[in-house]
Amino acid sequence: MARVDISNLFGAAGIKHSGFVDISGKMPQIEENPKEDWLYLSLIAFRKAESLFGNSISSAAAIGSGNGVDAIAMLRTFKNLRRLQVTDIVPEILPKISQNIKKNSADIIEGREISYKPGRDCLPVEGKVDLIYANLPLMMASGKSFGRLNSNVALADMGCYFGLSNGKEDLLYRYSLLPQLGFLLSAGDKLGKNGRVLTMVGGRLPGNALDECFSRAGMKYEKFACAFKSHSDIAFLEEYARHEAENGLSFEFYDYEKARDRIREKIGVEPPAAMDKVNCTKMKPMISSARINAAEALALHRKGGKIGHIAYALLACKK
Repeated sequence: MARVDISNLFGAAGIKHSGFVDISGKMPQIEENPKEDWLYLSLIAFRKAESLFGNSISSAAAIGSGNGVDAIAMLRTFKNLRRLQVTDIVPEILPKISQNIKKNSADIIEGREISYKPGRDCLPVEGKVDLIYANLPLMMASGKSFGRLNSNVALADMGCYFGLSNGKEDLLYRYSLLPQLGFLLSAGDKLGKNGRVLTMVGGRLPGNALDECFSRAGMKYEKFACAFKSHSDIAFLEEYARHEAENGLSFEFYDYEKARDRIREKIGVEPPAAMDKVNCTKMKPMISSARINAAEALALHRKGGKIGHIAYALLACKK
């Protein structure tokens, strides 16, 4: 078990908090550089959500929490939050998630109801909530790959979502968006009136694939916040390259150094960082000259190069 200081992560996102979490076994690790961690963008998005519509958030769910840091941040950011449901697909880590949340929220937990339930997507959520947050695996794997990589953090089990496909030519199957569709469909059933979904998605996908995913879920969405970061899951880059080859498509990665130089030149920001100085819809055009596909990214990595990608916090609601 590792004890990890989360003070720098919260500080980088502008949230005042000092504390530690314990991480072991199947719990996701936290990046040494806080701005390289997906949680950094999540916390940035929480702050923005609180400033825009925080008064309407009294109930929420953190789906697939993993280590409890997202829930800690939600409790510290959303001032009107009174009921929080925390879930994870791995039942045995829920007690550790609970311990992390309790020891980091002792000063703000009074009068708030926090529950912990195992299960996939939003199935464990009881009743209706105002906000559902998730940062779930995107890339699907099955059989040998899922077992070999042994990860509920970076891969989704294809067998749980293939039934949502319209066949192997389905755009969402081809771009491995069926897990996101499954999550959104389950979230739609749990949203209260004017409820919202905040979901984290890598910008490795073309816009038309995301559009179709949310449309089929009966939702509309916006790119709420974005960041440029290195691709840290190098062990899974082969899965992206394999999926490209099998489906005749291209994922969108970037030569990190070329994209970094372009971002410096255009908006004066030093990656990894949240891109709050540029509209998220303009990120891809700004660094398009540095774009590479997964096979090219894998080759660059093997030569010692650094790979980057855009990370999005997408805000959605029912149509």
